[in-house]
Amino acid sequence: MKKYKLFAKSEDAFDAMLEAVKSAERSIYWESYIFTNDLVLTHDFFTVFKSKADAGVKVVLILDGLGSYGINKEELASLKNSGEEVYFFGSWWRRTHRKLLIIDDKVAFLGGVNVGQAYIKWFDLHLMTTESALIPAMIHSFAKSYAMCGGKDQSVLKERNTRKTVRETKMKFFEHWPAFNKFRLKELYEERIERAKKSIIIVSPYFIPHTWLKKGLLSAVRRGVRVTIIVPQKTDPAIADIPNHYYADMLTPCGINFLMTKEMNHAKALLVDDAEGMISSNNIDALSFDYNQEAGVFFSKKDVVKDLKKIINKWQESATPFEQIVWHRRWWYPILAFLVKLLQPIL
Repeated sequence: MKKYKLFAKSEDAFDAMLEAVKSAERSIYWESYIFTNDLVLTHDFFTVFKSKADAGVKVVLILDGLGSYGINKEELASLKNSGEEVYFFGSWWRRTHRKLLIIDDKVAFLGGVNVGQAYIKWFDLHLMTTESALIPAMIHSFAKSYAMCGGKDQSVLKERNTRKTVRETKMKFFEHWPAFNKFRLKELYEERIERAKKSIIIVSPYFIPHTWLKKGLLSAVRRGVRVTIIVPQKTDPAIADIPNHYYADMLTPCGINFLMTKEMNHAKALLVDDAEGMISSNNIDALSFDYNQEAGVFFSKKDVVKDLKKIINKWQESATPFEQIVWHRRWWYPILAFLVKLLQPIL
C-alpha cells in the first residue's frame, strides 16, 4: 500500500484534508500561511474543528498574521471558546509561509495549498503521507513554530527536544528557518542544480530569482542540461505577471525554456534528471529564500518521482512556450531591471 498521494489541484487537497480532519481521534496540528473560513458550503473545516475539540481532540492552528489577516474574528473567537488553540505568527519581515497538517501523528499533508474559496480551482501541489520516516520530523518542526508563537502546552513543546532518530530514507522532510540562519532552500537548489546532468524543471507561481540561482541555471545550460521553468501566464496577484514575463524575456535567449500555463498554477516543485524531486511551500523569490519560514519534502523514491513527473508532463503539454506569447520589449525595461535589482532583497 502506498504511503503517499499527490494532489495537483487545491480542491482535491481540500477534500482529502477534510476527510483526514474528520477522522482525527487525538490531535490536529495545522500551520498555514492563508486560512480563511469562506468554504462553509463545501469544506467547513471550522465546524469540524469545533466538534473535534468538543470530543476531546487537541486542535492547534498556527496561522500567519498577514496571510490570514482576513479571517472572521467572530468565528475565530468561537473556535477558541470551543477549546482550540489558535495562534497568529507575526514578525515585521518574517512570515510562516508553510502549509503543514498533521493528524494523530499518523497522517500528514504538506506542499503549496492555501485554504480558501479563492484558491479552490487552482492547480497546485500537495502531498499526503503516512510515511513514519517523515512525520516525526514534521511534528518536531511544528512544535518549534508553536513555541515561537507562545504556545504553552508541554505535550506539544516537548516535541522540540524529543525528535526521533529517523532512518535513512528516499523521502526527507526539510525545514527552512531564516530566523535561525538555517537557509536550507538555497543549499538544496544549489546542490541539485550543480549536479544535474540532463534536465531541471522548476514550477513556481512567481519567478523572481536571486543572482546565484540565475547563474546556476545558466551554468547548467552551458553543460548541456535542459532547463525548463513553468509559471502561469496570468498570476494572482496580477502584478506578478510583470516579473514572470520579464525574466522569461531575459533568460529565454540564453537557452532556458519558459512554459506558461493558461490556468493559475500555484505549485512549487523541482524535478532533476527525472530522478529527484521536491514539493515545498516556497516561491522563487527573496521572500521565500531569505525571510519566510518554509517547509517541504525532497525525494528520490522512484514511484513518487514518477507521479510528480506525470503531473508536470500534463502541465507542460497544455502550457504555451513563452516565444509564442505576445510580449514585446518595452522602452521601460531598463528601468524595470534597475528597480528589480534595487528591490531584489525584499521581492
